[in-house]
Amino acid sequence: RPETAEALSYFEYTTLLALAAFEGCDAVVLEAGLGGEFDATNVVPKRLSVVTPVGYDHQAFLGETIEAIAATKLRSVENRAVLAPQPYEEVYETAERIAREKGLELIRAEEAVDAATKGRIAEIAKERGWPGYLTENAVTAAAAYETLRNRHAPLEALRNVRLKGRFQRLGPDVVVDVGHNPLAAGAVAKALAGEKRVLVYNTLADKEVEEVLRLLAPVTKRLEVIDIESQRTMERERLEAAARAAGLPVGGFEGVRPGEPYLVFGSFYVVEAFLRRFEGVS
Repeated sequence: RPETAEALSYFEYTTLLALAAFEGCDAVVLEAGLGGEFDATNVVPKRLSVVTPVGYDHQAFLGETIEAIAATKLRSVENRAVLAPQPYEEVYETAERIAREKGLELIRAEEAVDAATKGRIAEIAKERGWPGYLTENAVTAAAAYETLRNRHAPLEALRNVRLKGRFQRLGPDVVVDVGHNPLAAGAVAKALAGEKRVLVYNTLADKEVEEVLRLLAPVTKRLEVIDIESQRTMERERLEAAARAAGLPVGGFEGVRPGEPYLVFGSFYVVEAFLRRFEGVS
């Protein structure tokens, strides 16, 4: 009905369109939006839920503490879930409690695959130049596959995986990553440990800019702000103040200087703006 369509949020409407497009598929993988029990994707019956690493993000909707955020996400699980390696012990504790309360089967990814599988994934990750967090993601994906299919995951398929926007190298000097929260910033900083790069960055007003820049500061020589197309873009004054608080020189992004290493980080908005303006880099 028209009144129902008009009441839908952008994400609810795109979820509806996705479900219409997927009609007739044998299997569908849906990524949750905010990841909670009230998420639009939660209308779909689930054979398996995969809980990726839980960090601070979308607090206005999910909760102000790690325990609250984890609980909101885990209450969306229907019957069983694969739990990715977690940076906070509170997530495991919350998951065990909710699993008991709801009678859920809880599967830890790192325990669900054998040592040979982990070793093979590590070899492929090294060959592909993946950082640690992508290796953990591959282990989680293998655990989900083996839980659903009850057989070993076809690991050789990982050689053909191309992850656009996830620690993607555009030539020898540019890395782009669409991460946008402290958890992602910490993972990228760990992957680039020992390096110093120019950080091309911008963010939305509701993000933890101070914590993100604090985490990225050890691998950043200076910050260059790129303009992005969003009504929710953070005020430039706050972003620059956060950069100064992190000890980072800050200016505007005018282009890639040949031979200088860059990290493009902040969101899909940031990476899209970078690629649109500098198609020759990719």
